[in-house]
Amino acid sequence: MNFKIKAKENRKKRIISFDELVYDIINDLNVSNEFLVMNIKDNWEKIAGGILCSHSMPDRIFKHTLFIAVDHSVYSNELMMMKNTILKKIDDTIGPNIIKTVKIETKRLNEKRNVHTSWRK
Repeated sequence: MNFKIKAKENRKKRIISFDELVYDIINDLNVSNEFLVMNIKDNWEKIAGGILCSHSMPDRIFKHTLFIAVDHSVYSNELMMMKNTILKKIDDTIGPNIIKTVKIETKRLNEKRNVHTSWRK
């Protein structure tokens, strides 16, 4: 049985790496911001530290701004004082110039916020 697939304009005519394939799929599905947020969430303890990690979490990205949800204004203030350090660690983790600024929002955090990482423990 033979199948014919119509070629798209962006079809690759060479062997590509898995990393390049994943990058293309993320761009095609237009989920790059969600992917970046999940990547930052996975590394959040390393970026923010143990105590701040338990009281905050990256929420979303909009126009190169990372919104961080915090459960108390004290931790919000602490994160704002660490803003430059956090941006530097994010640049080291996911790549330079993707996140340009950070905004903090004080709101109730979902208790199940670390469910996606529990399978690794």
